[in-house]
Amino acid sequence: MEEKVDYEFVEHNWKKYPIQALAYKFELSPFKFMQLIRKKGICKEVQPFEIKYINEMINKVPLSELRQQLGVTKTQLDQLIRGKLSSKSTSTSQLSLDDVISKTKWLIEDKLKLNLDDFLPRSITSKQFYEADLYHCIKFATALKAKDSYYKSFSAIAFLVCEAYPSLYKPFQFRHSKTNDYFKGKTGRKNLINAAIWVIEDKMHLSPESLKAISNSRYFLRSRDLAFYGISSHWFRMHFDSHDEFINSILSNFEITKHTNITTKQLREILLESGRNIDKCELKSCPLKCETPEIHHIIPRSIRTIKPEKLHAPDNLLVLCSKHHTQAHQFDWQKYSFEGANLRDELILFLESSIN
Repeated sequence: MEEKVDYEFVEHNWKKYPIQALAYKFELSPFKFMQLIRKKGICKEVQPFEIKYINEMINKVPLSELRQQLGVTKTQLDQLIRGKLSSKSTSTSQLSLDDVISKTKWLIEDKLKLNLDDFLPRSITSKQFYEADLYHCIKFATALKAKDSYYKSFSAIAFLVCEAYPSLYKPFQFRHSKTNDYFKGKTGRKNLINAAIWVIEDKMHLSPESLKAISNSRYFLRSRDLAFYGISSHWFRMHFDSHDEFINSILSNFEITKHTNITTKQLREILLESGRNIDKCELKSCPLKCETPEIHHIIPRSIRTIKPEKLHAPDNLLVLCSKHHTQAHQFDWQKYSFEGANLRDELILFLESSIN
């Protein structure tokens, strides 16, 4: 595209005509156009739309990324933002949690283009943060997690990704902690059982009422499956004599907490009483036919602090086909858990945006 630009024409007219008009004349975006004429030494002055972009992105992407996008040197960028915003972007003392979360999401979604699936905790590394000029995010997370009773046992990477996607991941899924005190000591046994329950409910999507029937299957909670989610046999053998004893303890725990769980039949009755159709996916634009629609809890059953009457209320339930039920587990409900928010409407918007 560079060869399409008449640089002689631009050099004589860039002060005369708007930059945007010149860019569109050569079928370029204003950003790309400025990048090219800067390389030619024609115009190095920052444009208003670039200032706006810098202000919007300074705490969302690394400075190196901004320099590349704008086609400027480090010295030029420092001059453009007059030092203040630059120091805010790189000094851990001036960073906020929102800043590092934004940059973590940028790295995963925009830079690396990783899928938000269960393989991500096994593939994301600190090296990728360093190479993307995000060392300050690692440094910030290391300092903050050291003061947190929950995260202190885990890596900075686990902290960053879990804070960025709180409804998708748990820190024990990440393979970067040399020692993991979370599963050790007096509370380790309880944490281990709760972690396994989370795997059963949130990852394997098994309902409590089905466990008794399937618990004897050779494929139920295999050691390799638990290890995939960060619960290796090394951890549960610290508290249990065998894998079977561990499984029995998990099932017993479900019995203790069964007041938070009701059957699928009861959930169907709740929805019918509220006038909902339980025979098809509730997404109006869903093109799929599903013989056995599934009932999804928007606030997950694993959130034990929620009262049962709220957890199983119609507003927290959505009837979905199997495909959209799987996608629904990627919805970050905590992002909308403020007063007045309608989680059900937000989830529907989230799911419908994925339908072509």
